[in-house]
Amino acid sequence: MKIINVMGWLGALMVASVVALSSYSIVNEVKAPARTLVLGFPPTASASGNAAALSWASRSGQRGQAPVSEVEERLALRSYRVEPLSVRAISILALRMTDPGEAKKRQALLENAGRISRRDGLIGQELIKSAALRGDSRNFFRWLSRSVLVHEQVRQAYLAAMADATARKGAVEALTPVLGRSPQWAPTYWRMVSQRSGSLVNAAELRIALTRNPWNQKGIMPTDSALSFGLVNLREFVLAQKLAVHLDPSAVPSPQSANLLKNSDFSRYPLLPPFDWELASSGSLGASIDTKNKSLLVSAIGGARGSAARQVVRLPAGNYQLGWQLSSQESLAPQALHMEIHCAEKNVSGAPIPPIPLNSGKRRVSVTLGSSACQWYWVSIMVALADESPGIDVYLRELSLTPEATGADSAA
Repeated sequence: MKIINVMGWLGALMVASVVALSSYSIVNEVKAPARTLVLGFPPTASASGNAAALSWASRSGQRGQAPVSEVEERLALRSYRVEPLSVRAISILALRMTDPGEAKKRQALLENAGRISRRDGLIGQELIKSAALRGDSRNFFRWLSRSVLVHEQVRQAYLAAMADATARKGAVEALTPVLGRSPQWAPTYWRMVSQRSGSLVNAAELRIALTRNPWNQKGIMPTDSALSFGLVNLREFVLAQKLAVHLDPSAVPSPQSANLLKNSDFSRYPLLPPFDWELASSGSLGASIDTKNKSLLVSAIGGARGSAARQVVRLPAGNYQLGWQLSSQESLAPQALHMEIHCAEKNVSGAPIPPIPLNSGKRRVSVTLGSSACQWYWVSIMVALADESPGIDVYLRELSLTPEATGADSAA
């Protein structure tokens, strides 16, 4: 994780530098400061600061971040003496302070400039960079989030840097108040961070923190499922389930519920796969939930193979009862529709469980999970049709997976 953290900071620094220089090359407020200086008309102080900043940005854009030249420093000083609140002049003067002994003065100057203007890209970039070098997570994310808000043209790059830096220690505490205010860019951030394996654990802890007071962000977002899948792919099952429970308390069956499958009566659409049904949707195989009739419709054409619906379940070794009710207008070939239960954990061995044919009618069969180090399983409704098959349309109802003793008691 230490390597990932360092890379996250370095990536953020590189992005911050490139973004700031690029944005400075786009002159919106002052199109020709040098021409203003030549003419000598007011406001020449402001023009001096702008000219110094644009000159430095132009040289840095060509060669990478360049040191501030003496000419640029003189222009900035000229601007600062007449207009002490000139943010661009302050930024150049701060950049000129490269001696380690001037570090505190440089930092104070940058922070004061940041208070004067929230919209100056160069000041924001330098404050982000300074916080990163100090390992100051709180101020790093504070200035980064501010830059995201005010610089639309570079928002994607800054959000990518934020998603990368989420892997760093202290990111959860620093980002909670930032994301807690539900900024308009939050959905983009969540999409990006859910695609970064190194940031997933902290992103999940951050999402959990946001469900608590005072933020109370408990509504399930489209990106929450992607975050859950990412954790499952990393084999972070306990954290993935913790996230699911905070977003949907019914994600884990209650002790009073014998059925270990989520949404097994198909009474509603899936809320948070993979701790709810992940439904197939392709040209040859699809599954959908009919909430009115409380059933799962599985449709497939000849040659279709794969999972129609699946979910992750924690199953200790033991004996279980699998029950279902299936109706189909067509007669089903053996194994055309079957249940598979296989370990979701990587590099964990265990006795294989034979596929369980899902035959028509109301059925109940015994399933045995042998002793194994595996705790988490994919429970999958599978389709396997021959190429010459006419296809199937079946309705599955009342699906249940219960520990055998409980199942026997309830059957009696």
